Amino acid sequence: MEEPQASKIAKLLVLASAAVMVVHAILQMVILDVRGIVTSSFVEIDTTGTGVTEQEVIDGATGAVSALAYGVAAFVLLISLGLYALVYFGMRANKNWARILGIIFAILGGLSYLGTLLTSFGRVDTAGMIIDLLAGLLGTAIAVYFLVLVFRKDVADWYRVQSLPKF
Repeated sequence: MEEPQASKIAKLLVLASAAVMVVHAILQMVILDVRGIVTSSFVEIDTTGTGVTEQEVIDGATGAVSALAYGVAAFVLLISLGLYALVYFGMRANKNWARILGIIFAILGGLSYLGTLLTSFGRVDTAGMIIDLLAGLLGTAIAVYFLVLVFRKDVADWYRVQSLPKF
């Protein structure tokens, strides 16, 4: 039995979805205005008698918030890429568990991207809105197409047969 073309396309969609996620995350980190966030968080800073200026406090807080934000983003990105790799390499090995895990992640990811798409219009910055809009559209479309392909009877049967124990 030859692997269905839809299965091959589904594997490529896993990689495409990972690429959308990585590009979206990197672009969001590039346009992140940490200084603006920190500055707007402080209503008034009383530095009287400390020998520290208000600007130094904001600079220090900006550095700390930047390190935390980028560190958390990098950690989440690495975990996400690990999960994408798990699904991709499992599907490459024609394992039905990987197809099922891909279905679960596509549903969760598709809903997440749909949320990104719907909330993108509420962004104040134009660049952020465009990035979220494009990522939301692409991510949702990829997830839906992946689900359509892996639920096809020929693809589901292919993975079931391939996952049977071989004696």
